[in-house]
Amino acid sequence: MAGAQRDGLLRIGEVAARAGVSADTVRYYERLGLLRPPARSESGYRLYSEVELRRLQFIRRAKRNATGWSSVGRMSLPAAARTSRRPVTVCLQNRRG
Repeated sequence: MAGAQRDGLLRIGEVAARAGVSADTVRYYERLGLLRPPARSESGYRLYSEVELRRLQFIRRAKRNATGWSSVGRMSLPAAARTSRRPVTVCLQNRRG
């Protein structure tokens, strides 16, 4: 396997590095429901698509440019990032409430 990429999918370390976040942050966003549950390799590694990478990058940019989670929740997601099982606003409302 070249790098961490396999069949166009990225392992958690590579997707985290490309998105500029830690692997723990990726797992945290999964628990919040901001990311879909990842596919798994035969050996159990989490595998992410480019769509999930773009979603992570969007969340990171939104957090960096916003004043907090509530501002992130009000922002519109790019079309490619709207495939999560829960919208960002629902996750953020649940987190605050």
